[in-house]
Amino acid sequence: MLQGQQFNDDGVIEGKEYIAQVREAVPDKKQQGIAMKFMAFVLDKVPEMGKDTALQLSSSFDEKELVEANQAYIFENMPTVKNIKVTDKADASIDEVPTARQIADTAVPGKPAIIFY
Repeated sequence: MLQGQQFNDDGVIEGKEYIAQVREAVPDKKQQGIAMKFMAFVLDKVPEMGKDTALQLSSSFDEKELVEANQAYIFENMPTVKNIKVTDKADASIDEVPTARQIADTAVPGKPAIIFY
């Protein structure tokens, strides 16, 4: 939806048609909120990265791989956390942990969800 919008020279989207498009495409209010937050996140990146880069449909890196590679640093101040598992939210094993699916569903590119159990 954002790729079809017009942006000015400063990388700011012109108009608000995309908001109506999201409301039409995503009927669930909760999912609309998630979509709007994600779009705001992406739109904040356009002025610094440029439209083409910021609006890519895939990440330029593997987020799961990045977290795994930096696991020691991420958890260095959490010595009581012993068993760490990094999982993609599409992985069905998440459903084995109570309430984990609800938390995982809040994860979007650039904003992972963390579940402690």
